[in-house]
Amino acid sequence: MVFFVIILLVMSCFSVSARGSRSKWSYISVIRHACGGIDGTAYTNSKEALENSIMSGCGAVEIDFRFTKDGVLVCAHEWDDIGLESVPKAAKFEKYRINGLYTPMTAETALKILAGTKCFLIIDTKEKDTLSVYREIDRILSQISGGEQLKERLVPQIYAQEEYEQLKAVYEYRNWIFTTYKLKLKKNSQFKELAAFLKEKGIKTVTIPKEYVTEARIEYFTKKKIRVATHTVNDAEEWDAMTEMGVDIIYTDFGR
Repeated sequence: MVFFVIILLVMSCFSVSARGSRSKWSYISVIRHACGGIDGTAYTNSKEALENSIMSGCGAVEIDFRFTKDGVLVCAHEWDDIGLESVPKAAKFEKYRINGLYTPMTAETALKILAGTKCFLIIDTKEKDTLSVYREIDRILSQISGGEQLKERLVPQIYAQEEYEQLKAVYEYRNWIFTTYKLKLKKNSQFKELAAFLKEKGIKTVTIPKEYVTEARIEYFTKKKIRVATHTVNDAEEWDAMTEMGVDIIYTDFGR
C-alpha cells in the first residue's frame, strides 16, 4: 500500500512539473508561425488557426500585426497573403473570409482568446512604427479580462538594437526575441558582436534564419546562455538537422 502511495505522489509531482513547465519561456521549443498552418495553408493568422494551435497544446504562437486603413490593429502578415489587393478598412477585413473559409482576427479578438490560455504570444509587427503596435496592444490588454496576466507572456520580437530601449518604455517585458533576418548578417564576427549585445541587455533568445545557422554561430550565443531559434521549418529531416546542430526553438507552420 505504501509503495502505491509513493508512486502516486511521484506521478503527481511530475504532472505538476509538466504543467508548470508550460508557463516558463525557457521550456518553449516550438513556436507556431503566423498562428500556425491550417489545412495545409500558412500565413492565415486566422481565428481557426490560432484555436487549432491552442488545442494542439502548443505553448507559444507568433502573430503578425498591422493596422487597417482606418487604424484598427489586426492580425495579418501581408494583405496579399490572404487575397486582399490593398489595405482594407476594418469593417471589410472583419467580414472577409480567408480562402473563403477562415475568420480574420482583430488584435482584440486574438488577445481575448490568448488571455484565457497559458500560451506565450510572440509579437511580429509589420508596421514601420513599431511603437504604435505595442502601445495599442498594451491599451487593449489593459481593458480585457486576463489582459494583465497575458502581458507577462508577451514576447516582443525585435529587429534592431534601438528597438529594445524603445519598447522597454511601453512595458517591462520579461522575455525578448532578437530576430536577425532584417539585418542580413553574414559574417561570423557580426553574430559574435550581437551575442555580446544580447548578453549585456539580458535578451535570452535570438532567431537566425535557417540558411544562416551554423554550429559556430550557435556557439557564440549558447556560451552566453542565449537560446537560438530558427524559422520556418516544416520538414522533419530539416527539423532534426537543426536541433542536432544545437537550435533550441523551431518556428513552424505544420511541424511537430
